[in-house]
Amino acid sequence: MNGVQQEVRVAVGTLILGMLNADSRGTPFSFGDWYVGITNDLQTRLYGEPDAGHNVPHDHPDVVTHECPSHDVADQVEGALRGCGCGGQRGLGHEDSRFVYAYKTISGVTTP
Repeated sequence: MNGVQQEVRVAVGTLILGMLNADSRGTPFSFGDWYVGITNDLQTRLYGEPDAGHNVPHDHPDVVTHECPSHDVADQVEGALRGCGCGGQRGLGHEDSRFVYAYKTISGVTTP
């Protein structure tokens, strides 16, 4: 296993554990309830208005993030989590996007 593969595995594991621990609504866990993406600006992307971000409430407890060492690692982590069933759109991050984020969606509040 090379260094990038190891970084991807560590980041995926860290985020999944965070998702399991953050899932605060007491319903059975489902990757399909979560949206995942990558960004270079967590504050704007998560908490910004729908035209700039996902409109996640600042007090939303079901948010996890991980800073990856490179865009390549972040992109692979995003793809792995989408492969598990998380929502998200591939390729929306910039070349300097190293943060992977995931949040549990709230119907009528958060935006993909």
